[in-house]
Amino acid sequence: MAVGVGAGWITAINLLDLSTPEFLKGLKQFYRFKDIWFGLVKSMSFGFAIALVGCACGLGARQGAEAVGRATTRAVVLGAQLILVLDAFWAVVLL
Repeated sequence: MAVGVGAGWITAINLLDLSTPEFLKGLKQFYRFKDIWFGLVKSMSFGFAIALVGCACGLGARQGAEAVGRATTRAVVLGAQLILVLDAFWAVVLL
């Protein structure tokens, strides 16, 4: 979140010709404390989902490099799908 605010500040100064006080005024006006909690809850659920899928697929892998490769590919695909579903879920629940 800090990187996003910093990148927005740099963009506002360079591309939009805003001054730092103008940017901070807009930041105070539109940035709410709940945004921090939303970001923390979402990132925690994404991390938990990725760890869970990775462990489940990894423990289900059979012997051999080919099976490990298939399990890795399956874990990446399932993790990406789960992140999309969780993002939609949190968008409905939190917003």
